[in-house]
Amino acid sequence: MWTVQQNAQFVLRYTEFKSIVEVQRKWGRISRTTTHFKEDVERIGQSCVKSPKRSIARRSLALGIPKTTIQNVLHKRLRLHANKIQLRHDIKPEDKPKRVEFATFILLKIDDEESFLNRILFRDEATFHFNGCVNHYNCRIWGSQQPIETHQYFRGSPKVNVWCGLLFDRVVGPSFFTGPSITGNIFQDLLETYVFPQIDDLEAVTGNNIVFMQKGAPPHFSLSLYEALHERFPNTWIGCPNGPILWPARDPDLTPLDFFL
Repeated sequence: MWTVQQNAQFVLRYTEFKSIVEVQRKWGRISRTTTHFKEDVERIGQSCVKSPKRSIARRSLALGIPKTTIQNVLHKRLRLHANKIQLRHDIKPEDKPKRVEFATFILLKIDDEESFLNRILFRDEATFHFNGCVNHYNCRIWGSQQPIETHQYFRGSPKVNVWCGLLFDRVVGPSFFTGPSITGNIFQDLLETYVFPQIDDLEAVTGNNIVFMQKGAPPHFSLSLYEALHERFPNTWIGCPNGPILWPARDPDLTPLDFFL
């Protein structure tokens, strides 16, 4: 909204030129005063605190301020940054020593057997929700510091669970689960029906004993599953939380499947 002085200035110019178009052509748009600009900066700052996820276009519409002005204020006046969403694990204090212990064990095994890592069958499973995807490429959160943001989705949404194994130069699987949840019995049936026979064939071809890795959430385990693993890989399988070779929990940067597949 214009001030009284701006209104009076416009009337005088209109009286002189007798045309609004001519006034705009000769004199251009009447700029906002310094006071009003300071008010705009304050309003934009308050808007970012209240709604940090709002886009510049929507913020411009809500505040009645041009997008270019908001863009300049965000970067040059408020020194805010468009933070990109990144997905990460919540690491606990006790995780670091366990990772160091496991890494030390692996290094010692490699010293004894250079190709030890080639015998490990890494595996993991992932759940893909049909309507729970986070578009972290397009989403931005405005702020002076990187925020810790949590994305929530509703349980019970349509999904598919996928299991896959990775052994040196080949992929084992993938296998798909269409049930509502994964249990220890389901995993055991998968291993005994599909995975163990493939491991038998690989061991016959390579002549090497495969070291199997089994990790996952506690509901994915059962007593019979532990017994099946101990019987098939006596004292030679890696597992979390109670495998003979303990795999550290919350490990997004250790297993190759997290950065290869």
